Amino acid sequence: MKNLNIRKGFESPAVKAIKEIESYSDLSKSRRDIFEREFNERHDLSPKVLLCFAVVNGGKKRINKVLPEHNLTLKALLVSPLNDFVANIGFTYKGRPGYFTKMSTIWAGLLDNTSFPTPPVTNVEWTDEKTLYDAAKLAKNTLAADQHFANMIYMSKQNGVYVANSCGNNLIVFNSSGYTANKTTKTPPQFMGKVKILGAKDTKKSGEVKMEIEEMPGDQTYEVMYQLVLVPVPPMIFSCSGPKKRPTLKALPLVAILIFIRAVGPLDTGDWSIGYPYTPR
Repeated sequence: MKNLNIRKGFESPAVKAIKEIESYSDLSKSRRDIFEREFNERHDLSPKVLLCFAVVNGGKKRINKVLPEHNLTLKALLVSPLNDFVANIGFTYKGRPGYFTKMSTIWAGLLDNTSFPTPPVTNVEWTDEKTLYDAAKLAKNTLAADQHFANMIYMSKQNGVYVANSCGNNLIVFNSSGYTANKTTKTPPQFMGKVKILGAKDTKKSGEVKMEIEEMPGDQTYEVMYQLVLVPVPPMIFSCSGPKKRPTLKALPLVAILIFIRAVGPLDTGDWSIGYPYTPR
């Protein structure tokens, strides 16, 4: 009996997949993420197909395998704005052998290190996840192995945040953890002064005003209040808060008001500005 797949115009699943990959570079970043997550679902192929090369514009484009999100219940640590250093996590993108080699260095630095006594992820917890990963690899369960690897990466990132938050901005102490430190490029924390209002402009909506203020180095958010120009002096009324350096006041009364703004930083909250007189239209 003839093989029904051997006929003119037939394309094997692999050929279809390769043609689809060739259009990868034309997609936006968000569409690429979707493409990479759904690729294996559209094609009954080995995950190794994701590592094949597609010829794009005369060159070669490598498509990296996309890992799933971690499924841990570990509470996420936030990076302190007072940190001078952050942990370099580039090793999590350099392939699995490189990742495990770096983690051996990190655990050698963290274990019994009095500067970092309570990391959010212990060596026992990380090793348990590694054991599950190795078992899934041995059973050729690629999806399960990818999930455990994604979990380990998240664990190592959280410990990196802990090290940066706990080193006291001491580079020697930071490096003793086994992590590599990067200097932050953020503006160093500063005490907030008094905001200077440069101007105000009505928007296209009635009772809505956009403020122009002088930039405050080290600012995080701005708080805005206004006061009706009446006698006796009424209380100040809260209007808005946010990180924008051009805050917008909305639903204002169409009468003369004084607008006050203050900056909030990681170290303190600044003084209120001098009242800016304005009458919304």
